[in-house]
Amino acid sequence: MLITAQRVVAAASRRHGINIYQYLHGRSWPGRVPDELLPERNPGELVHEWDQLPGGGNHVVSFLDVVAPDEIAPVDLHQSLASLKYRLSSVMSPMAVYLDPCWIRFGTTTRVPLQIELGALAGTILLRLTGH
Repeated sequence: MLITAQRVVAAASRRHGINIYQYLHGRSWPGRVPDELLPERNPGELVHEWDQLPGGGNHVVSFLDVVAPDEIAPVDLHQSLASLKYRLSSVMSPMAVYLDPCWIRFGTTTRVPLQIELGALAGTILLRLTGH
């Protein structure tokens, strides 16, 4: 699965929103995410889209990409996302890390503190995946 959260700003209205896209790969793997399943090579098949701002003309100001097994439990995904905050570096944006069984990439151009922006994107992902 690839799930991506994007904080977007509408060009005309300057409204902000977080859009979430979930893709499935149809497979799992032991250990580290295979390179062929990283977003640039194979995002998977789009299965869900949750838009706070409709697409088109928006600017992405932060993003969180997570590649994980399709059947990962929300609690396991939460643990991987929570541990990412300890790896944040103010000089490294975007950053990408392997936190087995996940691969996570985070980047931002906002002035919001990194941990707060990461928390907003990760929290929105978890809410959508659990049906909220």
